[in-house]
Amino acid sequence: MPDVIRISLMSDAKNKVDELLRKESHKRFRLYSIIFAFLVVSTVGVVAYSTGETTSVEAKVTAFYSQASEELGERFYIIVKLESGGIVKLEIPRETLVKNGDSVILNERKTNLFKLTNYSFQRVAS
Repeated sequence: MPDVIRISLMSDAKNKVDELLRKESHKRFRLYSIIFAFLVVSTVGVVAYSTGETTSVEAKVTAFYSQASEELGERFYIIVKLESGGIVKLEIPRETLVKNGDSVILNERKTNLFKLTNYSFQRVAS
């Protein structure tokens, strides 16, 4: 009779150990799944926003202003009207001299994956 109890206790202990090992394995699987999903999303984001075609476009300055903050200091912006009719706000370097009605050259970048358009200031047109 004592052998039966001992075997029963050993099988209960083995079942508990197996259950703990399964739970630990499941935790690691969840962690690895989350890391893998994050890497996939990050890679798709980098590829989607980094590849594309860049061209130079000309636009007219319609307004300009500056914005000051303690963290970033003073930043200068212009608002331009594109030839396509769109309006874009761009940050410009502090030393750039620009006034209303001036023509500026912008870099227009279109991404391949989502066809998003991004503009950046290049220079004032002469």
